[in-house]
Order: sequence, then structure tokens, then C-alpha cells
Amino acid sequence: MHNQKAIYLFLLCVPVVLALVNVAIAAGPMSIRMTAETASDPSGVEYYFDETSGNPGGSDSGWQDSPFYRDKDLLPDTGYIYRSKARDKSPNLNETAWSEPESVTTGNPMDKLAPFILHWLRSDCEDPDWCEGADRTGDGFVGAEDFAVFATANWLEFCLKGYWMFNDSPFDGDAFDSSGFIRQGSLVGDANFLNDPERGQVLSLDGNGDYVQITGYKGITGVQPRTVCAWINAGTASDIVSWGDIAGQIWLFYITGDGYLRVSTWGGGDLIGDEDLRGTGWRHVAVTYESQTQSAVLYVDGSEHVSGTLQIDTDSDMDVNIGVLSEVNHRYFNGLIDDVRIYNRALDASEIATLAGN
Repeated sequence: MHNQKAIYLFLLCVPVVLALVNVAIAAGPMSIRMTAETASDPSGVEYYFDETSGNPGGSDSGWQDSPFYRDKDLLPDTGYIYRSKARDKSPNLNETAWSEPESVTTGNPMDKLAPFILHWLRSDCEDPDWCEGADRTGDGFVGAEDFAVFATANWLEFCLKGYWMFNDSPFDGDAFDSSGFIRQGSLVGDANFLNDPERGQVLSLDGNGDYVQITGYKGITGVQPRTVCAWINAGTASDIVSWGDIAGQIWLFYITGDGYLRVSTWGGGDLIGDEDLRGTGWRHVAVTYESQTQSAVLYVDGSEHVSGTLQIDTDSDMDVNIGVLSEVNHRYFNGLIDDVRIYNRALDASEIATLAGN
């Protein structure tokens, strides 16, 4: 049998082999994928990848049949160290020695933005077809201010998959997405924007047929990690953000009839708080889910509220809705909503506290 020293490294979300190397190089901003040199034994072979740096996010693979391993949910621009070994499947479970450790540093997502930035700013476009959706500030003109919004979302929060700030829009019926993915929301019913003395312009829903639909965006599906957060000023029990399948395999973040914050999956368990949030003014609410441990946490005003485990497998049936479950199951939000965000990883407590202004 052979020791495993070689590592394949992949760009984030781009499954293309860069090189077969003995010295590790940077992968994507949040993931590193590697492969062990293939070993053989009549009884079969298992592989183990060990992360030894102890830096946040780094995880061991455990014994597995595949010689490939992807460590994800890592921090950007952070060093990690991996080693690997193999064992046969005989009764004795004979093991190889550990390979030499390989040092890997995750990437800086800003590097990939540079060519785009130069092209965008030099062009000084006024929303021709090629840069449609680049007007992040909603003033009908694309310039440095729009880049600032785009760069902030993609550099500071590159895991942000949807971000609806509900700021001014020059186009009627639109809720701009500032995540960089151009997932614009459509205002349904009497949903509208109003100026709030605390938070500026926000989304106003009256609980009677009003909501925002993010057409074509199915949210974070399957068992993938996620975070959903928003500022709410709730008057009654109602839904905040939802997607999935209303017959089951749902992801539903809402306020219960007792005013408690709750996340439900309809089959995989739920998590419920114990504070009545109705009529208490602006509150920051969030839910995180970590797939490796199946752990979920509810946060209120930047502090952990309640935690537990969920067994989820969210379907991709419905589009993301803000302020309602679905047109079939009416539970319209009655109140104000602002700054809705969806991430494809579980933010930690300090990140949630920052979003809540703590």
C-alpha cells in the first residue's frame, strides 16, 4: 500500500482539477478538495484525511471508502494543514503511516473580482443589456457607488446568496437583490416600501395578500448548511421567509400564534423560542443550520435564543417567499421587514451579533 501525499485542489464551486502536487496550494475561499494516492488491497481500502491546524472550520473526514475529500465551510485567507493515511479492510485493519503534512491556504475572493471591476468602471455604462442588474443603488446609473455595494456583498459576505435591503427602486414592483446574484423580488398585493424613523426605507406588509416572491430562486436546498436572518417589526403571527415543498421538506422561518420565533421543516423537526416578539418593535432574528452536526440555532437581537438538532432535506418545489408560506397556505406577514439575508453556510455567533448591531 502507498502513503497518501498528493492533493488535488479545486476552485470553489468549479469542479476542475488544477494540479496533482506534493506541496499544497490555495483552493477556493471556503473549500479545499483533495485526493489520496490510490492504494489497493484484496480486502479493500479506506482513507482518512486529518486536518491538524485547528483553525476554525477545518474538519477531519473520518474513515471513508473514497480517496477524495472536500473540506468546506472554511474561512477565507486562512491556513489549514492536512495529512492522510489508508487502511485495509481485513480483520486486522492494517494502516499505513501518515503522509507528510500539506499546508493549504484558502483564497481571497477579491482577487477574482479585479478583472470584472476594471471592465465595469471603465465602461461607465447606463444599464445597457450587458450590465443589466448592475445598478445596485437603484439610481438608473452604473458607477462606483454600485461597485461599492457589489464588492461589499461579495468580499465581506461571499456566502451571501440573497440580500434584500428594500431600498429605493426606480422600477415599480421590484425588491433589489444586493448579493450579486440578481435575484430580484416581485412585490405582490399591496406590498410597498415606507420610511421608518428607525431603519429608513423598509418593506411594509398588511397581512392581507401582501408578500415578496423571489421568482426562480429556490433557496438553499437538500441538507446544505444555511443562515436566514432579517429585521422584523411583527404585529401578528406570520411567516418571515420560506421555501421548499408545502407537502413536506419545507424550510419555514416564522412567528407562531404565541409570538414565538420558530423554524419548521415538516418532517425533520422544528425549533421554537419562548419570547413573544409581537408588538415589541424592531427585532433582529436569525436561524443557522450546520449540516455536519445537524445543529440549528435561533438568535434574537444577536444573542443565542435556543438550539437543537434538525434532520432536513429541503425540496426545491417553491420559490423563496418573504412574508408568506405560499399562495395555498396563507399566513401573510403583518408588519415591517428589513434587510433579509440568505447565506449558504451557518454563520457563527459573532457574525450574527455583528449583523444585529451588537
